This record gives sequence, C-alpha cells and structure tokens, in this order.
Amino acid sequence: MESVLEVKGLTKKYRRLTAVDHIDLSIEKGAVYGLLGPNGSGKSTTLGMLLNVINPTEGSFSWFDGKSSSQAALKRIGALIERPNFYSYMSAYKNLELVCKIKQIDTTNISDKLTLVGLGDRQHDAFKTFSLGMKQRLAIASALLNDPDVLILDEPTNGFDPQGILQIRQLIKDIAKSGTTVILASHLLDEVEKVCTHVLILQKGKMLYNGKVDELIASNGFFELKADDAEEMIKHLKLHNAFDKITETDGLYRVFFKDIITPSSLNYYLMQNGVSLSHLVFKKESLEEQFIQLTQA
Repeated sequence: MESVLEVKGLTKKYRRLTAVDHIDLSIEKGAVYGLLGPNGSGKSTTLGMLLNVINPTEGSFSWFDGKSSSQAALKRIGALIERPNFYSYMSAYKNLELVCKIKQIDTTNISDKLTLVGLGDRQHDAFKTFSLGMKQRLAIASALLNDPDVLILDEPTNGFDPQGILQIRQLIKDIAKSGTTVILASHLLDEVEKVCTHVLILQKGKMLYNGKVDELIASNGFFELKADDAEEMIKHLKLHNAFDKITETDGLYRVFFKDIITPSSLNYYLMQNGVSLSHLVFKKESLEEQFIQLTQA
C-alpha cells in the first residue's frame, strides 16, 4: 500500500516537559487513523508538528513518500484543528466562497462539498441559523474544498449531543469511502473503535500501541460464567492447562484462557468434573478494556 505519512522519533519538549516522546508512525493511503489518549497525552501537539505549526525538538516526518516539498505537501492536506470563525450573517455558500478566496482555490467545488456533508439544501441559509452539528459539518466542508488527499481532524465530535456525534461519525466514514485518508485525534474510545481502522494510543506523550484496531481487540476473549457451586467451578478451571486468570463481580466470573477454547468444550470439561453452569457467555474484550490494560500497565 502507498504510504501518505512516515514519522520517525518525533519528539517535542518544553523545557522539562516532554509533550511527545519519540513517536514512530506509518500511515497508509485510505486508512482512518485515530490518535487516542486523554487530554494532555500529546495528540494535538503531534498534529501541530505534522502541520508545521509546531517545531519538533527531535525526529522527522515526511508526507507522501517525501516526494513533495513541505509547502506542496500541505496543499494536499485539509485540516480542522480549531473551529473556524464563519460570519454569522452570511450563508454557508458565501462563507465558503470567502474561504476559497483566502486559500486562493477555485470555487467550483463549494456546492459539491456542501452536499457531501449534508448541507446541500441549506447552503444559502445564514450560518447563524445552523445547529452545532451543522456548523461542524460546514467546517469539515471548508477543510475539503481543496480536494485533499488527507483530512486531519482534532476532536471532531467534542461538545456534541449523541445525535450530532452519530452524524459526524457517519460523515467521517463517508469521506474515507471516497478515498481520502483521515487522521483524527480523540479522547473517546467509542469513537475510535467505531470509526478508525488504525489507532495510535498515547499517554503522557508516550506511544503505548500503534496498529490496527481489530488486532488490538482480537484477543482470545473471556468467558462469563456462573455456577451454583462456584468454589468447585473455580477449582477445576484452575486445573485446566490453558487457564490464565479469573475475576469476579457480584457472583459473575470472568475467566481468561491463554489459548482459544470453544464454549462447548469448556462446558463439556466442567460437566465431566461435576460442575453444572447456570450462565455461560463468550465475549471479546472491547477497545476500552484493552485501553485500560495498556494505560494501567
């Protein structure tokens, strides 16, 4: 696959504070890449360096295989880092016309981009009549005016109600389907799990994980178990060769194995040892559970 971004040892220090600590990253064309971490983890600083807004202390990065100059590469990137200041009395179309004039780009894409973000039928309405979600979609349309190869978004659903979050997430998916590579920073686990193909997990500037989302959550999973004789069940579980660990909450046990075991084989094993289960459910660990394990390690 064609690479759109290569990052090696990217670091940013502010005196004694290391905001970003030697990040390595490779992003392929067409990916939806999430930078995940709590506030202060270094997500926005990383994006600032990639957009030449913040100077790195160490390390390097190159866009599009380094074949373009820094300035030429930025012309192929659309970014929404801060919400732009649109004029409240002007229509969506007129606001984007002004953006085109400032960026010195053609205005022929305006209607298409407004339709793409779901504002085609409101393009001649005043900005002040828009909801928060519509204002954010207009901002995304603004970042798409130059038909970028890469779209960068910083906390795109911050401050939204559930309906607005769903709309923006679907829009990001639609943009990605069109072939645009998307890089988004978020502190929302659910957002990254549902939208992104890849994730970089940051904590205090350090990289904890970098790879595919589905590979992160593709563990052997765990079983939720319950039995009338819990002590006997636990005894035989611990005798199983593949047993790893067990936790308990309100009489419901989570049992983890080192190897893949089917529910039927586990049920048969316990029955053979005189244990009858009243509850047996197999589950995969969510991104949230994996994130907690990584950040508590």
